Amino acid sequence: MKLQIHGKFDPSSNETYIGLIDVNRIPYHLLVVSGGKQFSWKVKRPRIGENVKTLNRHLEKNGISCVFLRISEDDSTLRKVEDAYSTPKVESTCIGPILKLVNSLGVEFNHEPLTIFELIDELENANYRTQVFGLNVEPNEYSRSEVDQHISQLLGELPQ
Repeated sequence: MKLQIHGKFDPSSNETYIGLIDVNRIPYHLLVVSGGKQFSWKVKRPRIGENVKTLNRHLEKNGISCVFLRISEDDSTLRKVEDAYSTPKVESTCIGPILKLVNSLGVEFNHEPLTIFELIDELENANYRTQVFGLNVEPNEYSRSEVDQHISQLLGELPQ
């Protein structure tokens, strides 16, 4: 799968994006940006409603490759994002709240996606328009077992 980049990500936009962060690493992290805020479900520390400009400075300062898929130009989507991230399951991966959000935008899945690539395929199958912004990179695909293994390693690093 190759994503065509349409331009540079604008962190001051009120639009809603799915972010693929550090795409040169497997697995990379997924988050949502909406209304100038970032929403990220991580095993170690969720980031709910933090200013996206902080994230953008970090990405630029450290040269981290990322891709952002614009999924909504409607600034009222922020409330749906907040709802999707209000009660993620403890065992949820970073794609869990994103699936909840995309479903709330009216996209019906033929089958529940397990990876971002399956989600992109489902968006295309539903004729849901997305545009891609970020750096001119081709993200790597990864398996569900690689994601599960990485989460298990992170959980093992947490203090008991």
